[in-house]
Amino acid sequence: MLDECTIVPLAPSHLVGVANLRGAIVPVVDVGPLLGLTPAPAAREIRALLTEADGFQMALLIDEVLGLEPLDALTAPENQTGGMIAGRLERMDGAVDLLDVRALVTAMGGGASA
Repeated sequence: MLDECTIVPLAPSHLVGVANLRGAIVPVVDVGPLLGLTPAPAAREIRALLTEADGFQMALLIDEVLGLEPLDALTAPENQTGGMIAGRLERMDGAVDLLDVRALVTAMGGGASA
């Protein structure tokens, strides 16, 4: 959970704001609009999962954490959703798609430049 999130004026719809995480300014991202889904509703309490790809950190809005799973059962994704899905994980309570963090960073205009 993030204690505080600062709104960035004129930011794209997927950028909820920025947060100070142990002295580092980290963008807080709602992946819904990037995946063609509706944006997350505004909330006083922000739950986020910190991710990193190629040295770039970002906090992704989440509803809940279902648990930690080994990736042994990871299979190729069924639905590419714009290349944002890294794979599909079969769980006892159903399958879940895993997001490709590098593809998210690229879709937001970030990442390492060549």
